[in-house]
Amino acid sequence: MSMMRGRCGGMGNMSDEQNSGMKMNEALEILKIRYAKGEITREEYEKMKEEILK
Repeated sequence: MSMMRGRCGGMGNMSDEQNSGMKMNEALEILKIRYAKGEITREEYEKMKEEILK
């Protein structure tokens, strides 16, 4: 059981750098989807993208 928990523990074994990289990728993906759906303008997209990549 403990072996299973270690493998299924999600991001528990990841470094902070890897975890923040995944969060940044997830944020960018959500941003792309919102832009594709027309929820935000290109200007808003570019501004938000710049903020995420800081």
